[in-house]
Amino acid sequence: MGINIGDLNTTINNAIPPLPANFIQRVGRAGRSSGSALIINFAANDAHDQYYFRDPLEMMQGAIATPGCYLEAREIMLRHFLAYCFDTWTKADPKQHLMPATFFGLRIDVLDPDDSAQFFNKMISFVRDRELELLSAFRRQFEGQIANDTAVLIFRELETGLRSGQFYQRVRDAFREAREEFRALKQQRQDIANYIDAEQLAEQDPLRQQLENDVRNMRGLMRAIQKRSVPEYLTNKGLLPNYAFPETGVTLSATVRGKKSSKGAEEVNSKSIEVVRSANSALRELVPDNYFYTQGFKLKIGGLLVSNWREEAITYRFCSLCDHLEPDKGQKTPCPKCSDPSFGASSNRHKMLLLSAVRSFNDEGSATLDDSSEEREEEISRVTRHFRFNPNGRQGAYAMAKIPFGIEYCREVSLMEVNEGLLKSEATPRKVTIAGVEVAVHGYITCKHCGKSTSLMPPPTNPPKYYWHFPYCK
Repeated sequence: MGINIGDLNTTINNAIPPLPANFIQRVGRAGRSSGSALIINFAANDAHDQYYFRDPLEMMQGAIATPGCYLEAREIMLRHFLAYCFDTWTKADPKQHLMPATFFGLRIDVLDPDDSAQFFNKMISFVRDRELELLSAFRRQFEGQIANDTAVLIFRELETGLRSGQFYQRVRDAFREAREEFRALKQQRQDIANYIDAEQLAEQDPLRQQLENDVRNMRGLMRAIQKRSVPEYLTNKGLLPNYAFPETGVTLSATVRGKKSSKGAEEVNSKSIEVVRSANSALRELVPDNYFYTQGFKLKIGGLLVSNWREEAITYRFCSLCDHLEPDKGQKTPCPKCSDPSFGASSNRHKMLLLSAVRSFNDEGSATLDDSSEEREEEISRVTRHFRFNPNGRQGAYAMAKIPFGIEYCREVSLMEVNEGLLKSEATPRKVTIAGVEVAVHGYITCKHCGKSTSLMPPPTNPPKYYWHFPYCK
């Protein structure tokens, strides 16, 4: 969006966009210098595309809806309030109250999230002294825009978060996670150096060359972390408002290794790539053994970020019959949602990791796209949805008199999506049933030390040496 390529004079849509706003935005990439362009639209054989094929002016001249934001969503308001706090803090003293542009200014490797000199702790101290004043001023901006009963719940939660310190802790934790991610890469580089010295690997040893490649990969990932935009990072962590995607983003950190120079000491043209996708998209695209296409490269996802494995890898218990899913606390009881006994079985437990970041290490030769590789490879995975209803938020049931059908209104519902592995991996004999669907029991096999991950089972007859782990894994 917003790309201005002056020489572009033709746009081709491979399907009819969903709405007139999407159509105008896409075709508007062309003709920005000359004022005219050739627009070609392929209409697929489905109801949507065929409708606009018969009546194209309804798409071309249709009404464009103003982008909106659902203010009654609690998470949206929490983010807006943090943004309001930053704005108010900055406005109070524009010369002294500054947010660094990138992580370079934070010295992320030695950052102490509890240091009062950190910019975010200065902001927190400013807000702590004015909590009720800021909350009241923020609430006044939304008078008449949010239903009173909803506003009461939202601002009560905000007030509780401020008093308990949880609101502030989320900000500190975000920077703590970035520091741990950076330190983990730094430690892995040191582990490789120690291993090369301990094994006395010669310079021409293939293993040493592979390990030195990994060192360069990590150096590229560390540079990418240091170059991160601070406000963009807070947005991707779900702390500041984001209108591209409302949920917390997932980061792909990739390196593409160039060819060695004649001196052999360093690689030239090695490229570091960092892409953030919405959680909803990433759960389907940024998964191990899949490919992600960007900036002229085909990047194979090889591993997950596991620097915070102990904190975030949670064992969940699931039901075989319905979609119920909750953290395992040793329950042996039937499913609380449908009463199926499978919920209490020891086999209905699985360790899950919140998808926050993935890695991809590539060679330039195999990753660069050219005209001979038009067809994109995509691995399809199985994703299930699991709903949890807050019993305290229910507001009564309704039944239709003449039709045996009822609905129940719930103010608060939690939705969790789980990627249970690639569809091709379901050919393995070991299965487990989740929400009425048989899936491969192994899911994604992941090393908790290096993060290498795969869903492809069984492995090849003669698996590569580094099928289960990255070469630097101890």
